[in-house]
Amino acid sequence: MLPGALLREGDALSATTRCTSVLVLMLALGWLVACGSESGKAPEAGGAGAVAGADAPAGGSLDLPSTFPSDVPRYPSGRVTSYRVDPNQQEGLAVTVETDDATDSVLAFYADGLAAQGWSTDIREDADQGHTIFADKGSRIVTAVVYGRGGGTTVDLLIARLD
Repeated sequence: MLPGALLREGDALSATTRCTSVLVLMLALGWLVACGSESGKAPEAGGAGAVAGADAPAGGSLDLPSTFPSDVPRYPSGRVTSYRVDPNQQEGLAVTVETDDATDSVLAFYADGLAAQGWSTDIREDADQGHTIFADKGSRIVTAVVYGRGGGTTVDLLIARLD
């Protein structure tokens, strides 16, 4: 059993919030595929649906974007390998973090860290896809997809404001 991974009665997100989180996740994944940039190059500014972002060179790491919320945990040994920022939304961003640490440790870090910052969390396990943490706080949501890769772990963080 993972620390922080158990939900107490009343802690689970509402069905509407979970469905919205899944929809945001699906849209964001489509957004990343459609708006992906070449290594370090952002799409043309001002264009419809323009998204700024960067990809780290192989084995490299990027700084988190300045809009990364202070109440979302930053994995200590994580390497930011890509990010996308929606300039039209104050907190619309997607970040990919990789680490050599075990998936269970990374999952517990994000589950406990989000809860410690006042986020309501719900964790779902999919044997093929890893774990997904759905979190909400006020009008903001975080979706963290945590999955094993090779000898380490990848985390796809999606952060948005629902206004």
